[in-house]
Amino acid sequence: RKAPSVCFKQCEVSGKSVLEELLSKSDYSGRYALPEFMVTCAGTNKRVLNDEVEESAVTGLIVGKWLLKKSAISGKRAEPEHFSRCEFTGVDALSDELAVSDVSGKRYRKDEGERSSYSERVGHKSEFITCAVTGRRLLESEAEKCEITRSPVCPGILQVCSVSGKRVLPSELEISAVSGRPARPDLMKTSVVSGKRAEPEYFGRCEFTQAD
Repeated sequence: RKAPSVCFKQCEVSGKSVLEELLSKSDYSGRYALPEFMVTCAGTNKRVLNDEVEESAVTGLIVGKWLLKKSAISGKRAEPEHFSRCEFTGVDALSDELAVSDVSGKRYRKDEGERSSYSERVGHKSEFITCAVTGRRLLESEAEKCEITRSPVCPGILQVCSVSGKRVLPSELEISAVSGRPARPDLMKTSVVSGKRAEPEYFGRCEFTQAD
């Protein structure tokens, strides 16, 4: 149909110049487009342009883009009611992208989760420490600490010093040539005769040379 130019308006989706009476107006933005480019927002029941909506990654419904949130983890977009917050990093993510820590009961992002090699308990990586000997991850409450270096290790690794009675890393001990027991090097003595090292209790003094 022919008409004066003032009767025409541009379809904001196709770019075509169309009689204004043939266009529909978006209830959200006020933009105009041909009816074929209009859809109904499932969240508000408003008629809007098809470039103003998006499919929810959770429900599959066609919803206005302004109603959707974006996951900081996957980038997926969905309705706000399907989101929760990671209590360790503070980011918002889809609820199925989060898990609950066995340690603290807090929500954490699954892509930053870890499992204890000792107890199989799961949680956020910040709740775990690394064994100084094996490199395995475990909870601080599950670890034992060397009484010299204070390094955390998996249970069963520390040994008892036969002199001090302290539990320490095997690397901090040496084996007595007499008892065969481990002891701290700084607590052992060296024989001036044989050069062997052992606990002080096994030493005596030569009354002529005064040597141990």
